[in-house]
Amino acid sequence: MATSSEDGIVRLIAGRYRLGPTIGTGATARVFDGFDTVEQCSVVVKLLPSAFGASARFMERFDHAMAAAAALDHPNIARIVDFGVEPAEGRSYPFVVSEQLTGGSLRAILDRGRQLSPSQVLVVGLDACRGLAHAHGHGLVHGAVTPSTRVFGADRRVRIADFGISRL
Repeated sequence: MATSSEDGIVRLIAGRYRLGPTIGTGATARVFDGFDTVEQCSVVVKLLPSAFGASARFMERFDHAMAAAAALDHPNIARIVDFGVEPAEGRSYPFVVSEQLTGGSLRAILDRGRQLSPSQVLVVGLDACRGLAHAHGHGLVHGAVTPSTRVFGADRRVRIADFGISRL
């Protein structure tokens, strides 16, 4: 069972993912820094509104999409660690846990006014294409590749994030 703080935000997911500060809010999810208390590592947790968890049709699509996305194993795709639905206070909150990538997004780089060199653009584009080609080879389409979904790891390699969620 999830635990909630006084602001009503669930703070422990699946008995193991402790939520830290909100790092973003998208159209369909709040994104948190998180910590996996079992593996002892930092993660990112996307928590969807309980309205989605109340829809049996949505949850069927969610489970299918997340299982397919979690099966992707490629150096240019952000790894999904876990997903599910967390009950809290009579509601069900779908969640997705992914690896934490500390290099920031391409959107953040561009928002700071930084321009990439032509060779950097080529590397970022090729890496994104490699990840997308792998996903397409497994029958998955991202549906929302934007600078915000191109995220860099500490190794400076780009990964495509949010597979599965964008199509829902």
